[in-house]
Amino acid sequence: MNMQHTFKNLIIVFFGLLPLFCPISTGIIKSSPEALKTAAGVPLIILIFCLGYFFKGSYRPYLKRNSIKFFLLFLGWCLLSLSWAINPYDGLVMVMPWVGAAFAYFVIAKNLNSKEDVSLFLKVLAFSGIAAGAIGVMQFIGNFSFFNQAAWPGSTFGNKNMGAQYMVLTLPLVFANFFNARDWRREVSWLLGVSVMIIYILFVHSRSSFLSIIFQLTLFSGYCFWQYRKNNHVPFFSKRKLKFLAATLAFIILSINLSSKGFDSLSKRVGSITDEATTDFKSANPRISYYANSLYMLKDHPLGGIGVGNWYATYPLYHDKVLKDKLFNNKVKVSRLHNDFLELFVTTGLVGGILFLAFLFFMFKETIYLVCRPEVENKTLLVFMTLGMAGFLVFGNFSFPMQVFVPMIMILTYNGVVAGSALRLGEEKAETLDKYLLPKKIVSFSAFALVLIMGYRFLYSTHNYFNGKVFDGKMKRGKRARYGRELVKYGKISVELNPYNWRGALLLSKGHHYLNNNKEAHDSLKTVLKYNPYNNTILNNIGIYSLKAGLLKETIEYWERAKLNHSDPNYVQKMNNNIKALKNALKRKSMAHK
Repeated sequence: MNMQHTFKNLIIVFFGLLPLFCPISTGIIKSSPEALKTAAGVPLIILIFCLGYFFKGSYRPYLKRNSIKFFLLFLGWCLLSLSWAINPYDGLVMVMPWVGAAFAYFVIAKNLNSKEDVSLFLKVLAFSGIAAGAIGVMQFIGNFSFFNQAAWPGSTFGNKNMGAQYMVLTLPLVFANFFNARDWRREVSWLLGVSVMIIYILFVHSRSSFLSIIFQLTLFSGYCFWQYRKNNHVPFFSKRKLKFLAATLAFIILSINLSSKGFDSLSKRVGSITDEATTDFKSANPRISYYANSLYMLKDHPLGGIGVGNWYATYPLYHDKVLKDKLFNNKVKVSRLHNDFLELFVTTGLVGGILFLAFLFFMFKETIYLVCRPEVENKTLLVFMTLGMAGFLVFGNFSFPMQVFVPMIMILTYNGVVAGSALRLGEEKAETLDKYLLPKKIVSFSAFALVLIMGYRFLYSTHNYFNGKVFDGKMKRGKRARYGRELVKYGKISVELNPYNWRGALLLSKGHHYLNNNKEAHDSLKTVLKYNPYNNTILNNIGIYSLKAGLLKETIEYWERAKLNHSDPNYVQKMNNNIKALKNALKRKSMAHK
């Protein structure tokens, strides 16, 4: 019993630390936090799952629930789609967190098997949201960052939108603990946490998070109205709590006004949500062309899609099919559609999209059925947890939560809480087995070993790639030969580990180029071009290396393909001039031989 209690505490601590997992990049490892979380987090979740076999109880009852059935079918279809994807490596990178999410569901559903376990677990997740929000606020005020930031201030996520999304997922849990508190000191403490998280959301000006919170408030108001009509009283609220909430709102407004950037910038951002302001907002209009062109991709691949994780690899073929993507060029190419639900349909087809929508439908159906039961345990926590789950539906339409580690883990974790709570209500009879067959253990540990190896290879290759980037930067300051050899060294390791990852091959080609081995630079990129045939960066660079290696015909071929995937007329004209000059050179060379 003590061992099982320790195991539960391990689960609670691990999932509570998800947003803080591997947040610091030390030395020359400058990967994004999400990549590190994926590489290390998925094997750890599966390890926790496997350790659960040492305790009584079966995972089988939870497998019978419709939500997890459809999620597993969706996951299987995604893995199958890798067989027709151009770049299976990028698809595998995207699927890995979903594999971890599936295992997380069973870990939570089976092992948090009491009211107290669930209450503590959700409280720890609430604290994790407060901690992440506090780090983000300090980044904004103190203008510091102790790890790589893709969009500052990203808290522990490296991207401000990812940080704000975690607030949306966990902020309702903080409110739930406030409403559950009976002592004014605890109420004030939880409201301080609420203030920190909301201030962070306001600082980062995440439109998707604004809309998600509005959607959550609308659902919460509807639930309160329904309870009032049903029981003739409004749940959760009391006079003291209303006073505290009003004081919290005043504190948040005052705090935002103390910032020179805060309130004024916030009003502009909120205004960008309206139709009038959106026409001038830089990030809104280009997405219209992304969406329209992506729908054309779905038209061409309706059933199976283009392969999970391969939107970026295929989009260059479609960047001007419906609406011309004016930002698309050799330097600027959007890597994500910023609408996960649409991208999911495009990459996995109608089959994968319908399977995922079925998963969402049954997940919310099971959740709503549970919270409507009068005898359900942890009623307040479950109601507000449902609001956190609902926020996912909104920000998934404006960002890419399914493509990073934490949000999908959280959704399946919440679903696991629902499944475990429903079974304890006697909705289904849980099976208890004292012994397990050896094949089950072999299958589970084999799955763990497989994902552990994939995670290690992904992390090690990421390390080598960014290691190479450091030397690439030092090239400009001299000592080309020395750093060129280092770049070749790390580029080779990255390519060997992940042959589909074009970024590693690009570093390898740069290393050869710095060593004046342009033929090797050309060959390095030519191999990876097979898996990334529409990548403008590769086409442009391989054309340069071909030219320097004296391969004029191949240079013309690559640059002809590169200009087709480019929307900048100046670039296209420049490429046309270069191609014309090369053709003339080839003509003169041919005549000289005659």
